[in-house]
Amino acid sequence: MPFTADGDPEAGWLEVAESADVAGLKPLAVRCGGRDLVCYRGRSGQVHAIDELCPHMGVSFARHGIIEGDGITCRYHGWNWDGEGRNVWVPTQRRAMAVFDLCSYPVRETDGRVLVRLDPDG
Repeated sequence: MPFTADGDPEAGWLEVAESADVAGLKPLAVRCGGRDLVCYRGRSGQVHAIDELCPHMGVSFARHGIIEGDGITCRYHGWNWDGEGRNVWVPTQRRAMAVFDLCSYPVRETDGRVLVRLDPDG
């Protein structure tokens, strides 16, 4: 069951998890502002938030994503995205395909909490 965001939408940042929830190698499903996202901590230690479903076959990154570096790979077909949601590898094409880029969301950690901003301009 996804973590549901709590916070003040008027302030722009919504709490979606505790830092400890994204401490391991398993991506975390979160629901924030009516959107399904996945949060994960890349190898650099930075937390990332992107759309939760692989655009290829609709597979959940929270259930079937593999964290590689600061990116995430869908375990079904090996498609890979960076922490900014850019598709960086499609094995059958042997290249990136920008048409499959995902939305990414700004993340900050404070006081042991992970916050996401849905509207970076808001």
